[in-house]
Amino acid sequence: SLIISCTTLGCSSQINSSNNKIATQLPAKLDATYAAIKSRAPSARVVVLGYGRPFAHRTCLAATGVSLSEEDALNALTDNLNNVIKARAQAAGFTYADPNSYWSGHDVCASNPFTNGLTLLHTADSYHPTRNGYANGYTPLVRSIIG
Repeated sequence: SLIISCTTLGCSSQINSSNNKIATQLPAKLDATYAAIKSRAPSARVVVLGYGRPFAHRTCLAATGVSLSEEDALNALTDNLNNVIKARAQAAGFTYADPNSYWSGHDVCASNPFTNGLTLLHTADSYHPTRNGYANGYTPLVRSIIG
């Protein structure tokens, strides 16, 4: 994962590489995916979820190895990713849902985080939503759109 690499290698080159892929590769991949969804389910109502910002410009054990400036850069990368996802989803006629109003106050250093911080035992869980993130972030967001 990008953020796990940041904890050991620093973020700058990984962030630049990821932003480049977001700009040059992601739009076509999303367009192809969304076209496939539309062709297989032409009357489906599709809601595309964005990613919550993982950091709130503060340090804690869960953010070990990530500096405050790297946190800010990773949040900006998340915003960049979400902007591309939103643009391509809307171009496909889908609804985009931004989770950040739900995620606010639930960063990796919060007492009730919606995103896991660095998890050494199960590194695949690192910087992915927590159960509370799904239950109290994504679920009410989707329900606010589809009822």
